[in-house]
Amino acid sequence: MGLGLNAQVSYTGWRITVFNLVLKKADKQKLDLQFDLANTGRYALNPNDGGVEQQRRLLIEFDTLNIDVRLLPHLEQLSETLRRSNLQLSVGAIARGRSLSLPLDVITPAPEPPAFIQPGRCPDLQIDSVFLFKSDSKALTFKVLLKNSGAVAAFFGNQAFNNYLLVYQSATPAPGRSATLITPSGIEGAVRELQPNAACWLEVRLDGLVKSTAFPWLVFQADPLTLIPECNRSNNTRAYLSE
Repeated sequence: MGLGLNAQVSYTGWRITVFNLVLKKADKQKLDLQFDLANTGRYALNPNDGGVEQQRRLLIEFDTLNIDVRLLPHLEQLSETLRRSNLQLSVGAIARGRSLSLPLDVITPAPEPPAFIQPGRCPDLQIDSVFLFKSDSKALTFKVLLKNSGAVAAFFGNQAFNNYLLVYQSATPAPGRSATLITPSGIEGAVRELQPNAACWLEVRLDGLVKSTAFPWLVFQADPLTLIPECNRSNNTRAYLSE
């Protein structure tokens, strides 16, 4: 799922986008959430018509630009809960102020920067360039040059590299609230460690992308979950204007 979501779900016409996701209250038993929903698919959501098929094929995407980092480990659970909740929403409609409680054992704290990072000495990831490498009827494949302009190495550990590179379909080069998160279906050339002043070419595949004149920009973002303690995050995005 890029964020671990929709690992077994591809877009088949049923899709919702969750945005303005807010953690209202948290304790050891549950998370109380509030959020807005938008039907961004081709089909209306109606449990009486879609039934089990709608639940199984519903693609759920999250706007993660301003999300509380404590919620990231729970997006998969929220996704499955929404699939089972008999959603009813017409095409293009927005449902605001929805609330939901997620049961849990413990709340995951926000990640702390590694102890080896010293003030003024930190990684600085930068997306230097993006270009379309190849395209066919099923997917677009991009080449992305990721550099570390910082003074120390960027360590990606043992986590999947696509946790550190996400793509948004946006109306502007700087993604806003209306931007839609696109989960890369594959990333080749991933590295576990990027030394100072080193770079790597990533091959990023996007399946099922629907071109839109209203949202013509693809915005590539490195370290979207801010897991790497960087000196400068203002250079973590690079926008590509789709034709």
